[in-house]
Amino acid sequence: MEEKKQSYFGQGPKIFRPAFLWAIAAALGTWLWPEVLRISNPAGALSGWILIVLGGALYCWGLKHMVKAVKSGQLDTSGPFSLVRHPMYSAILVFVFPGIALASGAWLIVGSSVVGWLAFRRWAQTEELKLVEIFGQAYQEYRQTTPMLIPFTKANSE
Repeated sequence: MEEKKQSYFGQGPKIFRPAFLWAIAAALGTWLWPEVLRISNPAGALSGWILIVLGGALYCWGLKHMVKAVKSGQLDTSGPFSLVRHPMYSAILVFVFPGIALASGAWLIVGSSVVGWLAFRRWAQTEELKLVEIFGQAYQEYRQTTPMLIPFTKANSE
């Protein structure tokens, strides 16, 4: 019988590949046509850096908990996982991409969050089914009480 094991990467590559491609295209477009695609706003730049730092902190916090959980084979519902079921995806989609858009003035980069969210909606279910397979009823209960991606929203509402 094959042992059920968590993955460090989950569906992340499938989710972020299109989002990163959008970000690269948006940055290139902004570089080529700055008069049309760049917005310069010092307050926006500061806000962007705050979002990037918050997103980076959430990502690192989530990564630390996730590595520990995968190594132990346990379901972690504490720390960042008490806020959302997918804190590292949340960090990038909700904080980092919008932060980069604000900090750089390349407003099209916000589209990376949209593209990433669409991919997340497509692939997160696969990841969640795998976690149900591994952790059973404990993960089912966790899904009922903890939002997927956006902290402080109703569970299963995203």
